[in-house]
Amino acid sequence: MADIPKHIADFKDESNSGLVQGRAMNALVAIGKPAVEPLIEALGSDDVSTRLMAINTLNLIGADAKDAIPSIQKLTSDPDADVKARATDVLANLKKL
Repeated sequence: MADIPKHIADFKDESNSGLVQGRAMNALVAIGKPAVEPLIEALGSDDVSTRLMAINTLNLIGADAKDAIPSIQKLTSDPDADVKARATDVLANLKKL
């Protein structure tokens, strides 16, 4: 679990056409529920890429990420249009689970 903060930090990596970000997301999905709380914290990041990757990762974690619903709800009014749209989509997905 010590790798969770490193994987979340990798969300800011914009090199290699998103390869580092994708690997970080896959690793966090594989970790599952233990990654949810740190991902919820990442939703509050000043970095748009980090917020988007955290939302997407929580979506892929699925039912184990339901604790994130209140935090994702807050992002439906995010100033960034992409974050707002993705939060709305993911919120609908998680509520169905």
